[in-house]
Amino acid sequence: MLNKNFEYPKTIPICLDDDEASHIGRTVDGRQFMLTEPFSPARAFVALYTFDEGGALLDANIVELGRRKSVEEADVQQICEDLLDSLGDKEYCDIRIGQFSIQSFGLTFGLIPVDERDIDEDDERALEFHPGNYMAFYDPWDGEYCT
Repeated sequence: MLNKNFEYPKTIPICLDDDEASHIGRTVDGRQFMLTEPFSPARAFVALYTFDEGGALLDANIVELGRRKSVEEADVQQICEDLLDSLGDKEYCDIRIGQFSIQSFGLTFGLIPVDERDIDEDDERALEFHPGNYMAFYDPWDGEYCT
């Protein structure tokens, strides 16, 4: 049975890796950043999120790439490079961020708790990146995730 008094952690770590968390870190002014590629069933995006030192969202720069099946990898790479260059000097490293959600392109983007209505007694609570649910974080909230 689900614990009704459960509270998600205020922030969670995300560990730098060679997969979905390969473009995370800190800028020289202390901001944290994450460049990622959210998606809906039909559309692809690139999103650059910046966070303050405490993990609160500061800004979201979301670029719509178009239909998922027609996106050219070279175009994605150029957009990613341009967004990362806009940060100035940076260090790639683990980050720690809080939940957030914003509306853009008619979709909800962010690190969002799983809807309680979608959890049964055998499920675990999770924080997921949306749209696309491409990264899910679970207790013990150690920076590891499932794709």
